[in-house]
Parts: sequence; C-alpha cells; structure tokens
Amino acid sequence: MGKELKQVFSIVGFMMVGCLLGYIVVINNHAKLVDPEFIKLLISKGMEIPEPIGFAHGVLGIGMLSAAIPTGASIFLIFK
Repeated sequence: MGKELKQVFSIVGFMMVGCLLGYIVVINNHAKLVDPEFIKLLISKGMEIPEPIGFAHGVLGIGMLSAAIPTGASIFLIFK
C-alpha cells in the first residue's frame, strides 16, 4: 500500500471516529436540554440556557476537527 493511500485511510479513520464522538456529544447535549432538573439548575445559578447544537453541525464539525489532525501531520512531514 502506498504512502498516500495510508494517509487517506488515516484521515478517513480519524473523521469517522470524530463523527462518532460528535454524535455522542449531540445526543448528550439534547438529553441535558430536555431535562427539567438541569434547566432549573442553570436558572438557579443565574446562567443562560444554551441553544442546542445542531445535529449536522455537531457531527460534521467534530468529525472535520479530528480529521485535521492527520492532515496537519502529513503536511508537516512533507515540509520537514
């Protein structure tokens, strides 16, 4: 397998793991904002209730952020 193909697989792998983590974050965020106890806690502490993270925004955002790790590493190794 060529060096370039390994780099592509690592980028795709990191993105898939990041999308899975983004999905977990979005589900957790939604569950907290539906819970009335959590909302009461925020109001009692004088904090604002945050807006929920959009599904596509959370999943793809964290996925792209994690895919940037091997991308940056491969670019760094090219110019090293």
